Amino acid sequence: MAELRERLGINAARPPGGPHAYQQRLWADIERAGDAALQEPTTEPAAARDNWESQAWGGNLGCARRAQEIILWCAFAHLLTQKREYAARARDEMDAVLAWPSWVDPVHLPLQADLMTGEVCFGLAVGYDWLHDELSVQEREQIRTGLVQKGLRPYLTAAKEGARWARCTHHWNAVVNGGCAVAAMALLGEWPGAEECLARARENIGVFFDAIPVDGGCSDGVSYWRDGMHYAMCFAAAQRTVLGSDDEIILRDGVRNTAYFPIYFTAPDGRPANFGDCCSTPPDTPIFHYLSMRTGRREFGRHRRRVRARAHPFDLLWGESDRAGRARPELPLSACFRDTGWAALRSSWNDADALYVAIKSGDLPANHSHLDLNSFILVANGDRFVIDPGPASYSKEYFGPRRWEHYEASTRAHNTIVIDGRNQDAQAAGRISDFFSSPQYASVTADASPAYAPRARLVRRHFVMIGGNTEAQGEYVVLLDELRLTESATVEWLLHTLFRVEVRDGEARLRGEHGDLCVTVLLPEDAGLELREQPDRHLALNIRPSARRLWILAVLQPVAKGDRAPRVACHPCVLRAKNAPADKQPAARSELISPASHCGLELHRDGAVDRLLLRTAEEGEVEGGGIYFDGQKAFARTTADGALVCAVLENGTALAVDSDFLLGAERPVSAAVDLSQRACRGIVRARCWAAERTGLSFSVWGYPEEVRVNGSEVDIDAVGGMVSVVLERPGDHDVQVLLGAGS
Repeated sequence: MAELRERLGINAARPPGGPHAYQQRLWADIERAGDAALQEPTTEPAAARDNWESQAWGGNLGCARRAQEIILWCAFAHLLTQKREYAARARDEMDAVLAWPSWVDPVHLPLQADLMTGEVCFGLAVGYDWLHDELSVQEREQIRTGLVQKGLRPYLTAAKEGARWARCTHHWNAVVNGGCAVAAMALLGEWPGAEECLARARENIGVFFDAIPVDGGCSDGVSYWRDGMHYAMCFAAAQRTVLGSDDEIILRDGVRNTAYFPIYFTAPDGRPANFGDCCSTPPDTPIFHYLSMRTGRREFGRHRRRVRARAHPFDLLWGESDRAGRARPELPLSACFRDTGWAALRSSWNDADALYVAIKSGDLPANHSHLDLNSFILVANGDRFVIDPGPASYSKEYFGPRRWEHYEASTRAHNTIVIDGRNQDAQAAGRISDFFSSPQYASVTADASPAYAPRARLVRRHFVMIGGNTEAQGEYVVLLDELRLTESATVEWLLHTLFRVEVRDGEARLRGEHGDLCVTVLLPEDAGLELREQPDRHLALNIRPSARRLWILAVLQPVAKGDRAPRVACHPCVLRAKNAPADKQPAARSELISPASHCGLELHRDGAVDRLLLRTAEEGEVEGGGIYFDGQKAFARTTADGALVCAVLENGTALAVDSDFLLGAERPVSAAVDLSQRACRGIVRARCWAAERTGLSFSVWGYPEEVRVNGSEVDIDAVGGMVSVVLERPGDHDVQVLLGAGS
């Protein structure tokens, strides 16, 4: 503590500022919170049972959380300043909690222990430890007695009797077992049952850690990730301090990766993707600093600095200095959490106006899920244009058999497909079948087919984000829904928003605070968007397809206030190659390709011409618009004068663009090639993903002086304008080709 006091400048030992300015700001926030608590009355439990029965959320869990905050703020302020008024306030709060008749929230009766039990035990245990030397023998005995009688003994009885929370895989496990385990550690050697209680909690919480997927995701969403992971990591940290080991918890891949989940699902507007029952405030927990400290991944600590709402004492114990925190690891712009079934695409990490799309697939039976497979949230120019409804008011009915009758939890309340007005199957699971990300292009394919059985054999949605680091400005999202119905049905395509909407000539413009979003539907050709205001504001397509196979193709384009949206027209023709005769070129600014094997579009925007083809046939080669490929998707961007800027092949072995660019692989790869510097000395870059070892060849229009794969120089293999490299291992690869001065 002496070293921490010096860093914080307490007692004028060090002037403010310098490399510890961030920690000094944290301390100032904690000190202010402690000072405010000195003026507040102690926290009293709410009479919540009657409210719960009348379908309103009870408040005792909230009281427990508030009491814990006051205890930790004031006890920590006392540790640093030795001011007795802080210790006295923390003791008063602990006395008030000890006097509560029960540490189980009335909404959870007749349970013997619940979330409130875990949170109360944790707060009292930390206060007991930090104030131990300030407490009298009688005060210590009172706290021990309360912890045992109202916390640990009921916990142990319930755990032995097989309470549902004891070995479940969601946040209840971590909160109850983790909070009570910390209390048991505080009483080791002082209460005979502490060792048994701790052993039981360690065994139970192991089930929670075992269930964390390798990608670190959480099917219940960002809010419940915070609730569970906060107590899981506090348990791990306490165990490491008290017992000298955290059971190698931090070595598990899921634990080491888990902070990436809330990082990627925090949008550029600073709010999380609030799928399911999650709220729209960022997860406010210091464990980002703990995970940063234990894994060496400083991006975790940087995220905590960026989204922190209130300072926590553990921020100071685990956080890094300003100097260490300045490191800026470059994260990929997009990520897919396949085990969880979520994905996030973004155009930039450093631009508050960046385009961002969060995508929800995964497991519908998850504890706090809605019936929302293939739904998404879209943020652009600082505006959340496409929204998720979030939860209904928590009530007995909302968590009972009639949950899916609540609009907020139903399929219709989300940005997805509804067939014949029915909800998705609540026991179904979706999956993300394909994902590829590069600075120029990102793509996700989400399959929700099981949720629509037996009315459909296939319901699959492709998300493609175009933009990022390309010469031409302008970013947009393409959505393609593929449906194969088993019988005649009505299909609805839904998009929910809070903004004012103007619908004209089948196109919609969402009027945001900082910019607009233009929504254009290209397929079906005769479909027209309509605006509905009940039960909330949303755009809808109502389609009665004449055939069992249906494609819905839409383009979502963010534009600045006052700017005209690029015209997007739909014509039943195949795109012409760039060298086709002028009188044969399409007249419209955007054209549609829709043969049976594929569909796609051409978009003219900001001096660039984009062509995107998406396969809809199971197999075979695709050729259209001057593009030939044998994969799932292909993309090409050219300048107004026809120079190729970038080309993308997804999950294929061959790509040709305008007989001008070639890419080939021995086995299927996904590759994005940046060709913007090909006309001068520079670097041609390729971002590639391969499922296994494979050879890759592509044209470079110049003499390669140096070739690097994943930063390491390799021998040059170039014949006739083609450069060939071998991707030795599966996974992501970065290929760079330095062209000679005469190229």
